[in-house]
Amino acid sequence: MMPNHFPFAHDNKSVAFCCRIRDAMVRFCGVDEATADRMMRDYWGDVADVADDPLFFGEPAYYYAMCVAHHPTIGDNDPEWYRRPELWPPPSGWTT
Repeated sequence: MMPNHFPFAHDNKSVAFCCRIRDAMVRFCGVDEATADRMMRDYWGDVADVADDPLFFGEPAYYYAMCVAHHPTIGDNDPEWYRRPELWPPPSGWTT
């Protein structure tokens, strides 16, 4: 299995998707990898395994990156980030 910084991801598919979320946070939210990892651990801290959620892989990684980065307590408290045209819809290449 690939290196895993995410205690809530237990298989390669989940870890790879979480890495993609982290990459989006680094690229579009201006945080470093360690900060993104910490924020994601806080966001999914009460989840045993993200793969158990049948909807988890249904949204693009970019969407989750924005949810974490703009979370009211974990991020910058901009929960209506999706109303900002510069943030939504996702940039080209980040819609899956």
